[in-house]
Amino acid sequence: MSSALSILTRCSVLSTIVPLLTYLARLRKLNKLLKILLAYLFVSLLTDLFCYYGAFKSLNHYVINAFTYFEFVCFSLILTMRNDSLKHKSFIPICIAFTLGFLLSFIYSGKPGQINNFVNCFEAMILIILSIINLFELSNDLSTPNLFQYPFFWLLASTLLYFSVVLFVFIFSGYILDPAASKPVKYLWIIHNSAHILFNLLIAVSIILWKKIKV
Repeated sequence: MSSALSILTRCSVLSTIVPLLTYLARLRKLNKLLKILLAYLFVSLLTDLFCYYGAFKSLNHYVINAFTYFEFVCFSLILTMRNDSLKHKSFIPICIAFTLGFLLSFIYSGKPGQINNFVNCFEAMILIILSIINLFELSNDLSTPNLFQYPFFWLLASTLLYFSVVLFVFIFSGYILDPAASKPVKYLWIIHNSAHILFNLLIAVSIILWKKIKV
């Protein structure tokens, strides 16, 4: 079982390469949303490679915490800039609220070198809400007859799925990541890795289907 977990972890780390490769098929100019998504995927891959294969394991949690903030900024921008009712005016207050929660949480805990479950759960809840708002708006848009052929739907589906799983995992991460936890409990991290692989595959589908859309 441990070897299977190790293989799945490697697959999770390297799965980000799949949507990055789909960008090779888009040689024409990318719109703003796709540029943000490309930047996110690139930084995500570098972060995973650093934390999994890097020689400075003591810095892993600092890198992950910094990436969590970057991830939130990217996805909150993507999910607000494509929504008629949210637009850019909602991005700033959402980002300010998350930034305050991010900073206050680490100040309160006094442990910037550890994974902060509150921050991860706070990020996941906000992005889940934004994804649901976008999905409702998309489903009510009469100009989108087939959601499964609309690339933004797959991006929303990947975001909602992944961050819903992340929320569940991080709520119980204190037990899952506890060194004294039993093996069956530790193996629950497989849920996260599996969701991360599916997340990247759905993003790849979104990029493949993407047409030139004004953003």
